Amino acid sequence: MKVIVIGGGASGMAAALCAGRDGHDVTVLEQNDRVGRKLLATGNGRCNLSNADLSLSHYHGLKDSDKSRAFAGSVFERFDGAEVLSFFHDLGLNTKNRDGYIYPASEQASAVLDVLRFAMENEGIRVCCNHAVTGLTKTADGFSVHTSEGDRKADAVILSCGSKAWIKKGDKDGYDLAASMGHSIIGPVPALTALVSDEKIFKPLAGIRIRGKITLYTKKQDTVSASDTGELQFTSYGISGIPTMQVSHVAAKAFLAKESVYAVLDLLPDVSREECLQELEERCGKTGYKSADQFLIGWFHKNLGLHFMKQAGIPLQKQASDLDREELKRLIEAIKCMRIPVHQTRSFADAQVCAGGVPVDEVLPTLESGKCRNLFLTGEILDVHGDCGGYNLQWAFSSGLLAGMLGK
Repeated sequence: MKVIVIGGGASGMAAALCAGRDGHDVTVLEQNDRVGRKLLATGNGRCNLSNADLSLSHYHGLKDSDKSRAFAGSVFERFDGAEVLSFFHDLGLNTKNRDGYIYPASEQASAVLDVLRFAMENEGIRVCCNHAVTGLTKTADGFSVHTSEGDRKADAVILSCGSKAWIKKGDKDGYDLAASMGHSIIGPVPALTALVSDEKIFKPLAGIRIRGKITLYTKKQDTVSASDTGELQFTSYGISGIPTMQVSHVAAKAFLAKESVYAVLDLLPDVSREECLQELEERCGKTGYKSADQFLIGWFHKNLGLHFMKQAGIPLQKQASDLDREELKRLIEAIKCMRIPVHQTRSFADAQVCAGGVPVDEVLPTLESGKCRNLFLTGEILDVHGDCGGYNLQWAFSSGLLAGMLGK
């Protein structure tokens, strides 16, 4: 068949290769001046392309996480982590496992892109860059793909043009194309991004990195919605760091439902309140000559220590030896229960992926559209997104390879 792949990202290139190897006439249409632009930026340029732990708990959906996880699981039954790594090994890419995170052996994202490009060239797959797809029409004998450079005919179309995440101004995502073929679209909202707060505390804290636990609550229900532990980063606008990114999709979903959100930070997640009190009392005994504004220097960043003191209502010039137990308990609460109202997530441009897209129950197990025959959907355009750690690229490659089989 004559196959057009719309989008030259991770899933699009995998789909093109799979279809090309089956003998189909394949063309990739990419709106940017090169394929794989987003792929080059993943993993800080090292390309964390998969993970040793692919348990489905690492995958989510904006509409229904259970359905999205089950759907991702059905795709992984066809192309799991081992299949994807074997696919790359056959292209000449060696990989390494670093604490469960899978990287190319060279730790160069460009190596991943290069082996895909070389293989597409070897298979005779045409790659047309600077071809923005403006529309898609179903015809009696296939499809008409409308582009900035004219119309093209196809027997089958693989829609792999991603989401709103990281796109440049003027770039198009694939949601309108999917909708034009009869699909509904959930959201989308930014995911794997930072959280924004209008509180005025962040300017002096900006740049501070600290191990901590972030727990998100929806104010409407006042119940725990998500939590994660790791290195948090304070910014001028709010909170970042991988744990924040891991829970950000929950905040975005709550905002979509018009619920307000707040975060609670525990900045000593491995220390109990009792152990913390003991440490503080020992510091009072050993360094009681310090004033309160000096008391936590050597344990916390100075500006963070000042913030804790202010939150606990402790006068900054009070001598440490004069701090009573109630003041120390309030100080512990400031450290282990730092409450921050969250007003929004960062924008699509700052998000690594999106949550939402085409509902998985509108797509067949082969990734063929349930609305339009010979249309296949891959990657982020579907309502499946993963945690940080290689999960989204694994989904991109697995879904691309399956879609490239064109229903087999």
